[in-house]
Parts: sequence; C-alpha cells; structure tokens
Amino acid sequence: MKTLLHFYDPMVIIAHPNKLAPDGMVGVSELVDRCYTSTKNVSMAHGCFDDTKGAVMVKSLAAKEPSALALDIYCKQYYLCLAAAAATIKW
Repeated sequence: MKTLLHFYDPMVIIAHPNKLAPDGMVGVSELVDRCYTSTKNVSMAHGCFDDTKGAVMVKSLAAKEPSALALDIYCKQYYLCLAAAAATIKW
C-alpha cells in the first residue's frame, strides 16, 4: 500500500474511516495519517463504496450506449474500481 501511495503521489485519498484493516493490519486511513500528512484524507462511510451504484453511475455518465463499456461482462472483475468510482463521484 505504501509503495502504491508513493508511486501515485495522490493529492486526495478517499477511504473508509477504519484505522485497522480486517486482518488487524494498519488501514488506509491510519497509514495516510502517519505517513502522508500533506495528503488530504477524506473519510467516507462504507456505504459510499458500493460497486453496484458505481456501475450504474459509470454507465450513465460515461457513455450514451451503456453496452459500449462492456460493464455487464466485467462487473465482477472490476468491482473494486466501481466501488471507488461510486465514492469518488459522491465526493
């Protein structure tokens, strides 16, 4: 996670406010608070990271023809991206 944050060098990180990951490791919010004080950390409720809503939003905003994105086929493969898209659009 630290490597990805360092590589992409984001200005804003939108994350769930949990300080610990499910396996007891440091969560994204805690990592950002500790290591990236100049990066804005936006906490959003878990419900904002909804892959189903993300798919609907991406389909409606990105193409006049929703089938052009082929999201119906790849929805399960890209569910994390769609969840992140939902949170980003809501933010």
